Amino acid sequence: YEIASLLPKWAIRLTIRNGRSSVAQIPWTGAVGEYTALSYSMESAWQLFDLAVRDRRSIAELMLIEYATGKPDGVEYVWLDEFCLSDANQQNEKLAEEQRVEEVGRLADIFRAASQVCVFCHLPECSHTDPNCPWGTWIFTLASSMQKQF
Repeated sequence: YEIASLLPKWAIRLTIRNGRSSVAQIPWTGAVGEYTALSYSMESAWQLFDLAVRDRRSIAELMLIEYATGKPDGVEYVWLDEFCLSDANQQNEKLAEEQRVEEVGRLADIFRAASQVCVFCHLPECSHTDPNCPWGTWIFTLASSMQKQF
């Protein structure tokens, strides 16, 4: 099979200007080109951040802010599960859930096709391929972790 047929349906356009970032979900098109897949385990999120909230959306927002911190002005494309598994404008929850299910089926290919994978991990000097790493043992990340440099 071709990876091209299993690319994500949505991405985030991350725009950084004067140290401030803004994000917008966009439909995937060939114009997006290279993208960075961001990922984390919940265990690492709790270890890395003093979390008053534990819902996945808020945690994903924190990860995106952290990723953007210190980056130079510009635009890049990012894939992050909580923002890219379904169309942000989809009002019908049943249809949004169907989109999420379909997109979850693409996870291994989404990570494999990314030009970079940025993993937030609380383990110092982790290679993300060790069985002790909470991220590297997920079935959909195994293929990516064997091919990418972190």
